[in-house]
Formats: sequence, structure tokens, C-alpha cells
Amino acid sequence: MAAVTSVVTTSTHNNAPVTARRSSIHAPLMLTHSPKPDHERVRIHHSDDDDDNHGDDHNGHNDDTENGDKKPDRRSILWRRVAWATAALVALVLIGLVAGPRSSSTPSSVPTNNNLAVLEDANNITVLDANDADPKPLAIPSPAVPPTPSPTVVAWDPYAAIGREPGNLEPLASKAAPRVPPLKLKPGILAVPVAALSVTTLAPVLDVFRAAGFAVYLFHWDGAAGVAAWSAAWPAYANVTSTIVLRQSKFWYAKRFLTPAVVQAYESVWLWDDDVALDSLHVTEGQWDPLIFVEIMRKYALAIAQPALSAGVRPYKQGDVVRWQPPAPGDGTIGRLTNFAEVMFPVFSAAAWRDCVWESIPWDGHAYWGLDLVWYPHCATAGHCRMAVVDAMPVQHLDTKSFSQSTAEHIVEMNAFLDSFKAVCAQWKASPNATASDAVATRLDHECAYLDHVQADFFASLRTLDTLDATWAADLQQCPQSEAWAGIPNRPW
Repeated sequence: MAAVTSVVTTSTHNNAPVTARRSSIHAPLMLTHSPKPDHERVRIHHSDDDDDNHGDDHNGHNDDTENGDKKPDRRSILWRRVAWATAALVALVLIGLVAGPRSSSTPSSVPTNNNLAVLEDANNITVLDANDADPKPLAIPSPAVPPTPSPTVVAWDPYAAIGREPGNLEPLASKAAPRVPPLKLKPGILAVPVAALSVTTLAPVLDVFRAAGFAVYLFHWDGAAGVAAWSAAWPAYANVTSTIVLRQSKFWYAKRFLTPAVVQAYESVWLWDDDVALDSLHVTEGQWDPLIFVEIMRKYALAIAQPALSAGVRPYKQGDVVRWQPPAPGDGTIGRLTNFAEVMFPVFSAAAWRDCVWESIPWDGHAYWGLDLVWYPHCATAGHCRMAVVDAMPVQHLDTKSFSQSTAEHIVEMNAFLDSFKAVCAQWKASPNATASDAVATRLDHECAYLDHVQADFFASLRTLDTLDATWAADLQQCPQSEAWAGIPNRPW
């Protein structure tokens, strides 16, 4: 049986008419130009390989009647054109059903440029302009078909094998990624700046943390000599992470090497000086265990905490807050909620480190005095308003001053740091029309008001933290100074 060809010729006004031809219902669509633009022509005829009996015109009719003596009347021509146009439309609809819908970005009509060529295959039709090397998809009308609900498909990530896992400092045992089995969340990471002289006193502390499943990160500020001393004196040195940068302090290291992306696999960040000893003698129960400290922080939703100092308290205003206060027997006291935790031995929840602490650390500094003065207001406005000094687990500050500068230099650095925060607040207050997101504006309003209000008496113990206060322990969204942080609830772990 001969294949049926559909031809549609439409008037293009000033341009030559375009004829769309498909040799069969599944064949590619062809575009040609009619040599006779004198009037609209619509015909359905057989392809060139049809029988001779069919002739050139279907049913033996010729629209032009150019060689005949009798021309059909206008009404006959009109009805004939309507009939053939309807048939052509049906053919195009069938073509659309077979070809399928096209993207909504395709053009709504066929270009009528005289320099057109066609690139064809069975499922894709592209019009190529001779003056433009970029192919243009040809839009084929398709009927409005209701969409068929598709089953739920799980997105496939072809690059999952080379994506990074949650940030950590653990080497790959298999020497290949991804890690199998995946790395488990660790309770914390202890990072300490060290020198050759600190290995004797600090190594026992590190052993306690490693036994509890913590990661250890050492910052060598005294270079190769310190590395050699630690390698020789501490057998576990080969199993911890270390970085060497001469004459830099722990917050300088932390800003660069303990970014929020790096510490995702740790529940807490411990950033301690190297002149510390665990005071097991005054621990409320059992031995000094960092896992118990993390559990205290989690239970009371503490964002920042420090162990109380049972020795080595410096004669500064914050001394009364950080000094160990022995609990009365049987009263269940754990510690005190405060508005201050000192830079010597702070412990941060992973969320507080991510949301507010890390961003508050300047890129460059030395002792970073003054940093601990802004943690409370800056983190409280981010939803981390609970800070504490934990008396149940004190430490001794040995105060060896292995890496120090004069107090006068510390004060200059502290004032410069606080001035940067004051400048932000001054600019915010001086620009009532300044735009900021609602969250940022709320943070600035509360933080600046607090810093203005508490300059005189900044360091304070706000209330006791004890196991008998069931109401306080249960409502983990309470801030100790709720009037200062109105509308900002604390975020539990």
C-alpha cells in the first residue's frame, strides 16, 4: 500500500509560502517552498511512489483548473478548501501525537526565512537557518493531554562518590573515599597550642580525652623543635593531628583550621591553653571525664561553658565568676549560669561554634583578649544564650606563661577588638533607614543594647545550675536574662 503524504501550504504574505511534508505518519517532516504564491493551496495527495492509477490529485480533481475550460464556482472552492484544511489539521494533530510534546521554550511558529534547511531524525526536528549556525527546534502542535502522575523517583547523584563527608580530621583507613563504614559522630575535638615544654604536663590530659573517644588537634607554635619533643615523649603523637605555624596563638589557628565545615563530625569544640591539669580531686563524682562534661552541656542546653578554676585564677574582674565554688554536700549543684566564659579553657557546642563563635574571631590577633566579652551577647542573639561555669568538674590553671605578652599589650588588643563591635553598633544606630533582614536587625538591636547597658558590671553569675531544679532543666528554651533577649528563645542541643 502506498504511503500517504500530507502537504500543507499556507500563505506567508510577502514571503514565499512554506510547505510541510511528511512522507508517512512516522517519517520526518520536510519543509519546502511553494513556487506559486499566488493563492492559498491545500491538498492531500499520494507520494511519488504511488500507482499510476491514482494520478497526481486525489479523486482526480485539480484545484487550479489551469488547463480546463470550466472553473468551479466560489462556493465549491470555499467548501473544498475548508475540507482539505480540516484534513490537514487532523494530519498535523496525528503528527504531534507521534512526535510527542516539545519544550515550552520552542518557537510558536515556523520561521519563514528563505535560507532554511532541515536537520531530521525520527524523533527530533530542527530548523537550521543558513545565516545562523545555531539549530532552532521546530514546534509541532500537540493536543492538550492531561499529565500522567509519575512515580516517586529518588534523585541520583552521579558524583556522590567524590563528595565530601561531614567535616572531620580523621585519616582514611582504606586510603580511598567514600569512607566505609561512614565515620561516626565524635563527642568532641580538643585543640591546644603546644610547645616542647608542655608535653610533660599536657600529655596525661590528652590521654584522658583520647580514651573518651575525642579527637586531638595540636598547634605547634615553636616549630620543628616542638614536634621532635612531642614525638619522642608521647607515644600517641603519631595518632593525632598537628599543624605547625611559628609564633601563632590558638584562636589564630582555630579561625583557619577549625572552620564550621571542618568540625561537623564533632559534637563539641574544646579550645584550651596548654597549661592545664584536670582536678580529679574536686570532681563531684568519679574521675574527670570529658563525656560527663558534654552530657552536662547537653542536659542544660549550654552553648558555651568552661570548667571552674580551682587554681591559677588571675587577679582580674572576671576572677570571681570563673573561680571554683565548692558545692554544699547534697545540694546537687553543678555550676552557675553566667554571662562570661574565659578564653583560657572554653568549650563550645557544635551549633554555637557554627552559628556565632567562629564568626566572632578576628582573622589576626595574638592573645585575643576581649573575644570572651562578646560571646554572650553575640551568641544570645543567635539563640545560644546559656553559658555556664561548671563547678562539678574543675581544672587547675598552671599559668606557665609559655606563650605570652605583656598585660599592657593585651589591653591594647582588647580595646581594638571591642571598638570594632562598637563601630558596628554606632553605624546601625546612626542609620535608621538602613536595611537589613528581620533576623539581622533583631540581632543588632539586642546585641547593641546589651553592650551599652552592661559596660560597668559585665561579669556576673546569673543563677545556680543544679540537678534539683527540674523546671529549669526541662524548659531548655529559657534564657537566664529573658528581658534582654525578648523573643529569642534558647536553642537546645
